[in-house]
Amino acid sequence: MNEADANKELNDIFDHLMINSGDSVMLGIDMGKIPLPFYPASLSKEAFREREEKWCQFVFNTLLERLGENGTLLVPTYTYCCGKPGSIFDSNTTRSEIGPFTEYFRKQPRVIRSLHPLFSIAGIGKHSHEILTNTGSTAFAMGSPFSRFIDYGIKFLCLGVEIRNSITYVHHLEQYTGVWHRYNKRFDCEVFDNNIKINREWSAFVAFRGIDYTSDISSLQIGLKAEQSLFETKWKGNFNHMALVKDVHKVGYDLLMKNSLAFVNRNMLFSFDDSESFNSQAKDTGRLVVTVINDSNSETI
Repeated sequence: MNEADANKELNDIFDHLMINSGDSVMLGIDMGKIPLPFYPASLSKEAFREREEKWCQFVFNTLLERLGENGTLLVPTYTYCCGKPGSIFDSNTTRSEIGPFTEYFRKQPRVIRSLHPLFSIAGIGKHSHEILTNTGSTAFAMGSPFSRFIDYGIKFLCLGVEIRNSITYVHHLEQYTGVWHRYNKRFDCEVFDNNIKINREWSAFVAFRGIDYTSDISSLQIGLKAEQSLFETKWKGNFNHMALVKDVHKVGYDLLMKNSLAFVNRNMLFSFDDSESFNSQAKDTGRLVVTVINDSNSETI
């Protein structure tokens, strides 16, 4: 399709998802599952990169035109590589690792970026500075950009991807409610902003390693549908979703209050073994004991 047709189809998706001028949006996107213009390209890596750049520019321009001068667009620019000891995160140069559009967006003029070395967010528009600057050293919870989403009425817009596969905000809720299957981990990473080193201890609420469990956000998507709070439309069989942060917060909080494991794929019990026999040299160190509960028996890890 040409640019005019792709623009119309993308705006039709926005219409169905109630994306309006002046909105503040947190974007999740799968570029391979949304309407894009046809751009011919020769069989070379350079030509493919140029075409990908043009597609990203098309989406960027279409979104900003839709949101208008009073709108705000936020895009995750996560960098999991900075979880390695001795890593360096530079807000101006460290590449986003979660898709071509997020990296394209990060490099655009007037786009700013929060400073967390793993879970940074980039933004442009009216409220981007208030949401992304002067944040704390934790990825989630108080002081993080996520903690400000409700104040600015963020809409979670998921293009080509279901909300259950595209909403890190649930980890903010998990830390907020104090679930046991994650913990606050300090990261040994140097952080630079405009060539100035930021002297802080950075942390994130992360899953325990070595335990066979993963995030599963299906219950949130089901809950939002049940509350009629999930806007949904398809394009060529691919889902596009939108939900208001206030609804995500309410439904997610209620789910976690009923079951702290609402957003993981296994039923587990977490406890700590404080016995001195575990480590006689460090009596304050406890061993994490995880019991995985199956239908007929239990397994302690």
